[in-house]
Amino acid sequence: METAVVLVSGGVNSLVATGVAAKAYTPALMHVSFGQRTAERELACFRGICEHYKPKHQIAVPMPHFESVGGNARVDKRLPIEDARAIGADPPSTYVPGLIPTLLGLALNWATVIGARRIFIGASENDGPPAPAKSCLFPDHRRQVYHLYNQLIDMATGAGVKIELETPLVEMMRGEVVRLGRHLAVPFEASWSCLRSGEAPCGMCYGCASRAQGFVTAAVPDPIMLEEE
Repeated sequence: METAVVLVSGGVNSLVATGVAAKAYTPALMHVSFGQRTAERELACFRGICEHYKPKHQIAVPMPHFESVGGNARVDKRLPIEDARAIGADPPSTYVPGLIPTLLGLALNWATVIGARRIFIGASENDGPPAPAKSCLFPDHRRQVYHLYNQLIDMATGAGVKIELETPLVEMMRGEVVRLGRHLAVPFEASWSCLRSGEAPCGMCYGCASRAQGFVTAAVPDPIMLEEE
């Protein structure tokens, strides 16, 4: 089968995107640590996902420059992370400008190296309540960004090279993503969503709140919360 690079953060969406890609392609899994607070836990999740899917190609890349530059609460522990219900219409402290385009560029580079013809990212425009739509909070999650990046790929790759960026979850809310993941039998226990801690979910940040709402909406037990209980 044709090879597809999948960007795997270790979160629910990237896990389900891996499951989607694995149905039609040979997945090549890529994880990037950019200095985020939960980097160790997310890397452990990536390794668990690799154990489940056993990809022919897998790579974990350290990308320390975001931490060096700072300016956001994902990488700077001195900055507070808002509770999900306190987030307004503006980008929150956890928004990392330039992160998504950088990840896509790295995935494109690897795709050309291993001969992949697809890149998958589990981005969604709207995870659902309790916060506003994700595309409002994180501008690089808008579908227009990915549409334009597909055009950039066409212009930035050599003649005869055709690589397509796919966003299979972009129109889905978190509950729909969880239902799809259950249908695909993805290992939800090998995923992490908390933005504050890699030890135990805080239960209040955007990642925790949207995850909890998604599993409740889908009527699917969350193995991470069951483990904590």
